[in-house]
This record gives sequence, structure tokens and C-alpha cells, in this order.
Amino acid sequence: MEIKDFLVLVTAGIAAGASVYNVIISSRNQRNNKIWEKELERIFDLEEKVGILVDDLIYFRCRSDDEKDKFYEMQNYLPNAMGRFRRHPELHEALRLVLHDAGWYFSRDMKHESKEEFSEAKENLLASYTNFLAACDNVLGRK
Repeated sequence: MEIKDFLVLVTAGIAAGASVYNVIISSRNQRNNKIWEKELERIFDLEEKVGILVDDLIYFRCRSDDEKDKFYEMQNYLPNAMGRFRRHPELHEALRLVLHDAGWYFSRDMKHESKEEFSEAKENLLASYTNFLAACDNVLGRK
């Protein structure tokens, strides 16, 4: 075997090895991208649901029995969502605060002893919602 043939074989072996390496890395990146896309979908879905919940509470849309049932559904959904987002501690905590403030706001709806108490409940809910959005932005790398 001549040196020229040997060099051709070594070059072909290196090219094949590089090709296999690229396929492995590419498939790993595709898998990671799919996982991240799924996480994005889950966070966007959560943002939408929490936004609707807060809007419904702030604009007094939880008066009829059907609307109250929707609130109770969300109140059951959010603790489960908290578990799904435990890997993001800031988002997990922000979601817990929104759930707490929404529950308190709902339970005290029209039972506030003063306008100041009502304003405080509303401000707490809006502040926890703003904190929740900031946590979502941090996880997603927005802003």
C-alpha cells in the first residue's frame, strides 16, 4: 500500500467520523429544540390562562354560576401547573402568589369592609400578576 492510498483512507475515515459526529450532535440539538418548544408552548398557555383569570376577577366577570365554575377550574389547574414549573423557581413562586392573591380577591369579592381594603386586594392581585409576567419573561429570555 502506498502512502497516497494510506492518506486517502485516513482522510476518508476522518470524514466519516466527522459526519457521524455531526449526525449525533444534530439529533441531540433537534431533541433539545423540541423540548424547549414544548416548554415555550406550556409557558405561553399558562400566561394566557392566568391573564384571563386576572382579567375576569378585576372586571367582575365572576358573578354567575358558570363564571364561578370557571374560576374554580382555574383554582384547581394552577396548583398542578405550579408542579409543572417547579424547575423554574422564580416562575413557580410567582404563580403561587397569583394563585393566593386571586383566591383571596375572589373570596373577598363584594365583602370588603372599605374601599381601601378593596383597592389593596386589587393592587395585590395586579402586583402578583406583574411579578408573574416578569418571571415568565425571565424564563423565556424576553426583555
